[in-house]
Amino acid sequence: MIEVCYCGRTGNIEDREPILSSHGRQSLRCPYCGHLDSLDWLAPDARQRVFQLAARGRVRSSLSMNQHAATERFTAYERTANPMTVRTHQQATTVADGRHADRTYWMFGNKMTILAGHADTDGRYDLIEGRPPAGYQTPLHRHTQYAEQLYVLDGEVTVVTDTQKVVVRAGETTTIPIGVVHAVAASGSSHGLVIASPSGFAGLIEAFGTPATTDTPPEITPADLERFTQLAAAFGDEILGPPGQLPGE
Repeated sequence: MIEVCYCGRTGNIEDREPILSSHGRQSLRCPYCGHLDSLDWLAPDARQRVFQLAARGRVRSSLSMNQHAATERFTAYERTANPMTVRTHQQATTVADGRHADRTYWMFGNKMTILAGHADTDGRYDLIEGRPPAGYQTPLHRHTQYAEQLYVLDGEVTVVTDTQKVVVRAGETTTIPIGVVHAVAASGSSHGLVIASPSGFAGLIEAFGTPATTDTPPEITPADLERFTQLAAAFGDEILGPPGQLPGE
């Protein structure tokens, strides 16, 4: 689908950056002049389809990210300068509502809602709500492009690295620095927030996750794990082991 900007240049919708204002106004940013072309002139259904088409184009663009740059960034990182700590904050109670239903996905049994992604924050961070079930555990991995902050609203999660085991309870938060090998587990059902900074994690959820149109998560197959490993690499995440494997094993 082709769009013409006010600057006179034409281009594919997939090449435009979708922008959602704080008032819910949907626009596309021209890659040539930076002008925001409002979609208000379209009917609501057509406006949503065009905006989603541009968003999918942004995900595909992220998947072609330069891996050499990601490797260099990780190599230059000094992990020992950023140990994990746990901090306590006043506890929140609820976050997402029905307005985010189209941004909710199943990912390894965890029901994850993207509250803010790349287009919402100009790439500065992602804000994601998660509801991992009892027995949940992520694959063993590390992030080379963004730090990950966890804030627990209800229940508790355990973060295991090769040097630490940190239990984060309701009202507490911890940050996993860039480059730290880790796995996150939940012994009981829990509810919390993830902040990835800069943005990146939300794109991986959109690329791999299954839209949560039912209350039952899909089964994960070996083929799914292989596809996840490939997609994760495009976002700078290194998958080092399957769910259940801990650092050093």
